[in-house]
Amino acid sequence: MPLGVRILLVSLLVVAAGGIAVLSRTSLQSSANLDNGVVVLLTPTDGSNILQQDAIGIDLKPGYSATLRVNGTGLPPSQVRVVSFADQVSYRFEPGQGKVFTAWPAGKSCVDATYWKTSDGPGHSSVEHWCFTTV
Repeated sequence: MPLGVRILLVSLLVVAAGGIAVLSRTSLQSSANLDNGVVVLLTPTDGSNILQQDAIGIDLKPGYSATLRVNGTGLPPSQVRVVSFADQVSYRFEPGQGKVFTAWPAGKSCVDATYWKTSDGPGHSSVEHWCFTTV
């Protein structure tokens, strides 16, 4: 392959990777630090396109708990993966065999995450609402 074609291909790859990084960072920033920093991240971000098996969820600052509903259907706690990090608590659901959703339905779906300070309990909760489209 001629050197000029190689340089062109490498340049296109660098530009594409940079564009993906910028879009990803912008997308993450658009959903970060909601509710005075209690909500760290929404996955996917509001208005995003996802695949049928992609995970959805919410990341909260430490000391908070959450439940998730999609299109009005509650996701059983046994099917939601909870991972605690030093700086956040992550709640994730991936559709699959034997779960309340085996795949996301085509079109628009909406998530309601009810979250509360663990020490206060769910009686003092807030709700974050966002939607995604399955392509």
